[in-house]
Amino acid sequence: MNNYKSEIPEDVELMAVCQGKDLNELTTTYQTLLDLGYKYIAFNHSSIAYQEMYSTIGSRKPLHTSMYGRMGFIRHLVQTDIINKSVYHHLLGCSLPQEYMCYKDWDFIKSGDTSNPILVGAEGVRYDDGGIDWKPKEKLEHYFEKDLSDRLDDIIFNVNKFKQFLK
Repeated sequence: MNNYKSEIPEDVELMAVCQGKDLNELTTTYQTLLDLGYKYIAFNHSSIAYQEMYSTIGSRKPLHTSMYGRMGFIRHLVQTDIINKSVYHHLLGCSLPQEYMCYKDWDFIKSGDTSNPILVGAEGVRYDDGGIDWKPKEKLEHYFEKDLSDRLDDIIFNVNKFKQFLK
């Protein structure tokens, strides 16, 4: 990225995503991004490292593995004092929405994005208080041309429930 800095307008801030095959590579990537001066760092919801970290549950519950993996990686950064709390941290997507409940006390996580509440509602399903144990197979673009007016109550319910998960 250093080779392209002269091509990027001054008012543009780049967000980098931690990548790695295991916890050590993820940690090294995070530290490297800090050393390179990135002020915006994202944590992906589906790293292969998470499958490695929680391989005992991986094949049975891959969505739980992804959820616990990201939580474990971030917890590792906190416990080892590697996390830089002045950096803007972003959660890229979610495997299971209840994961976001675990981050409410970590003020250094500033944002996250997911279409999960909408996709689950589009299938006519509502979250319960503990979240869900599955992820819709369809992507958001599947619904672009569909009439979801009969699912609007479910979608709004899930968006509001997701907001509760954040509190």
